[in-house]
Amino acid sequence: MHASLRLVLCVVYLYSAVTVLCRFCPGWSEALTVEIDRAGQERERQEQRRAEDALEKAKEEVAAALVAGRLTLWEAGARFAALDEQFPCVRGEGASRRFPGRSEEERRCREVIAYAEELLADQPDQAEELVARLQLELEEHFGPPQRKRFAGPARYRRTPWGRLSTG
Repeated sequence: MHASLRLVLCVVYLYSAVTVLCRFCPGWSEALTVEIDRAGQERERQEQRRAEDALEKAKEEVAAALVAGRLTLWEAGARFAALDEQFPCVRGEGASRRFPGRSEEERRCREVIAYAEELLADQPDQAEELVARLQLELEEHFGPPQRKRFAGPARYRRTPWGRLSTG
């Protein structure tokens, strides 16, 4: 049998099968489309999880290098920024929302400190010492962290003793 005849027969068979499906199962194409969409969404979620895991692992390695003394706080902060740029598909709050600071560099350094502290969670004395040293280093460079405060309604004023009063 010639290849062209075989191709024509396949097309006719396929057309017949689709016609029968449309006649006896009217919603089959919509169901197939929904299943294909679900499979695509699941694949995207898996890729997102893999990217999140890779970013988390890379940041933990940077924090471990900081704890071991192979990196300075500033180098680790720069590497965190580079990792976030390398993994733009990982959605999250990022350092700018989770950590206080006047600049992105300061917020990144605070994120690094949090990772290092978490890395040493099973060694609280060493963690406390490291975090204190890194925060002191950071505050010597940037000053104390900025904290957002709720000002409250305009009719309330804070007294010198820290209490709110009207008027």
